[in-house]
Amino acid sequence: MRKGMNQNGLIRKYLLYSIGEVLLVMIGILLALQVNNWNEERKLIREGNGYIKDLYQDLSKDKDNLQRIVERLQEQHKSSEWILDAHKTAYNTPIDTLKFTRNVILSSFPFVVQRADNTYDELKSSGRRDIIRDKELVRMLNDFYFLYDLRISNFNELPKATRYEHRRILAQYPDIEDWRYEQATNKKSLNQFNTVLKNPNLYNLLMEIHISCHFNITFFRELKDNAELVIRFIEQNHTNVINDQ
Repeated sequence: MRKGMNQNGLIRKYLLYSIGEVLLVMIGILLALQVNNWNEERKLIREGNGYIKDLYQDLSKDKDNLQRIVERLQEQHKSSEWILDAHKTAYNTPIDTLKFTRNVILSSFPFVVQRADNTYDELKSSGRRDIIRDKELVRMLNDFYFLYDLRISNFNELPKATRYEHRRILAQYPDIEDWRYEQATNKKSLNQFNTVLKNPNLYNLLMEIHISCHFNITFFRELKDNAELVIRFIEQNHTNVINDQ
């Protein structure tokens, strides 16, 4: 009887020992998994921070690009206004033909408004925008680039076409001698001068250009202000990230 009791006790000990070993193995596996998860999380955070740093640099470039767009629109706005005023005073006030030529060219120059592909586009195309853990920053980026691309699309759809049409009409020289005169002097001839000022189509197109400059200056200034807002948000909330070497 005592022998049977001893055997039962041994069996219980072996069972408890086996269970203990299994528990230790399971705990070891869980700890290993937890450590692995921590490492993966840290890796994703580092990668996300790397993207934030790149986005910060891209936004600075976008801000500079928007400033250049605004400056070119301001220049064209001023030139188109000068030519529009010339339509009213051409036959009463002497006009500087060299200045007239310069403003005719600038007022119709069909410059392209665009932006370069950047980190945001990479994240968007790969579907990895969620690697940026700061949801407010993601929202601000989505809003900014959606509006940026919309403004570019709207400008290139109509205002750019208006400028091309205005320039196409300007390229219709009255005579070969007028063409030769412009090439030799970098000035419009008297015939071209009169053609520009008497052509109602050119006047109407120039009005469209002038008005589009007015509104697009406002639009792209607002975009530049938005870029600065996102930049300041990153500087305030991710200082260590952008200063990390």
